[in-house]
Amino acid sequence: MENVILPKKGYGTLSFGMTPDEVVAIMGNPEYYEEVDNEDEAPILYYEYENLGLSVYFEQDGGKNTLTYFETENEDVTLYDTKVFSLNPKQIIELMKNNGVELSERNDEEGETCLSFDDIMTDIFFEGNEMTAISWSAD
Repeated sequence: MENVILPKKGYGTLSFGMTPDEVVAIMGNPEYYEEVDNEDEAPILYYEYENLGLSVYFEQDGGKNTLTYFETENEDVTLYDTKVFSLNPKQIIELMKNNGVELSERNDEEGETCLSFDDIMTDIFFEGNEMTAISWSAD
């Protein structure tokens, strides 16, 4: 599995819209899974591939679960051909800008920072200057 974030498309060979069975066919069974309540909507199915630092979320669409959201803590992940976990917030903003993506929002709270890039539906989380996670979706 390639550790490549594909904004609004997926992750490596995984694509948004895949079913849980299609993901398992590529990734194998997750180390952990859970159905999470989603208030008034159908529950969200959550798969965790701890050995890859990857979490995959499925929401119901037309009566079936489809892949809608990723989160990773994998330090080998790349975005725009760059290993991003080695970058600080200022460098991430510059990388995004160089790829035509503008910062939508910056939220600083109790030593944690979240940089949101709505054009590519991506949030990047930091503790101080150290990246802790990246999450992204198709829309």
